[in-house]
Amino acid sequence: MKQQKILFAAIALAGAGLSASNAYAQQAGNEFVIASWGGSYAQAQTRAIFQPYATTEGLELVLVDYPGDPRAVDFQLAMDTPVWDIIDLEMHDTAQLCDRGALEPIAAIWDLVDPEGFIDGSIQTCGLGNAVWTTGIAYDPAVVDPAASELGATAFFDPTVPGRRAASRSAPYLMELAVLATGTTADQLYTRLGSERGVAEALAQLDAIADQITWTDNRLQAYQEVEAARASFALTVHFLPARASVSGDASLGFLWSNHLFEMDSFAMIRGTDSLDDGISFLAASSQPAYQGAMATLSTYGPANLKALDFVSQSILPWMPHAQGNREGAIAFDAGFWESDAGARAAARFEAWLSGN
Repeated sequence: MKQQKILFAAIALAGAGLSASNAYAQQAGNEFVIASWGGSYAQAQTRAIFQPYATTEGLELVLVDYPGDPRAVDFQLAMDTPVWDIIDLEMHDTAQLCDRGALEPIAAIWDLVDPEGFIDGSIQTCGLGNAVWTTGIAYDPAVVDPAASELGATAFFDPTVPGRRAASRSAPYLMELAVLATGTTADQLYTRLGSERGVAEALAQLDAIADQITWTDNRLQAYQEVEAARASFALTVHFLPARASVSGDASLGFLWSNHLFEMDSFAMIRGTDSLDDGISFLAASSQPAYQGAMATLSTYGPANLKALDFVSQSILPWMPHAQGNREGAIAFDAGFWESDAGARAAARFEAWLSGN
């Protein structure tokens, strides 16, 4: 997801009104420690959620960087020093940490929050979804024929549609969309991709456009290819063309017929001394006004669909679960790529890539 990888580094948010400290400094007094991803993402959270909540509750929030590795939670528990009260985790990591008892259950939140309106998968035993991003096909409407764009994500795999396609050299996301381009339905996606026949069909889709693909190292670089008009299509995350379009830097489209969404969730480390405050924070951060403000500032989508009413009209068309976009939203299954079937699919892709 976000590219923050500096282990346990503290962040300073100038002018945000929050203090920053080393992630392993001891809590004192009324401090409430939140570990998040840093950068513009944390700055948006600060303005939309953290600072308003801290002001309302009279808490001193300490914001620290989460390194993107769930072993950081295990380390705190092993040292018997859980100093993060709230952590912003990718949902897949939330489920795994919860399964091994590293997070606090959040059942008490449902006395404060109406669960109706949350997107599928955003409510878990130990976490509640807060920010959604999706991977799909961005395109340049100046060079892609409108009729081709109406084909949806399958246009990427149609060799009769001219232009180069930019994609990173990895199986996840690309193989899912290739399977979907064969006509496989969303509910059968990972079953099909887990079969030898499904993998063969996906690779056949790639065979058809092999000489039209520009390979990159990641989804950001793929986006830069279409932004620079070196490619007509790019397999990338939605918020990159969204920000460019909203700012006026570029006018790009996104094929919403099939896209693979993921989300972050807020969770509490087991043994936190601020359990009541943590439940209160989770309840507050799930409210439509907070999540709508976060979506407007960050271009990440809200997990609470009621928050769409609070999103800026210029941003709304870019929300993964806005009306007209949610019909093509498919939950990305990170666990599949950690399974034996996923490993086999990835190996087949790597073998295909080495021959092209």
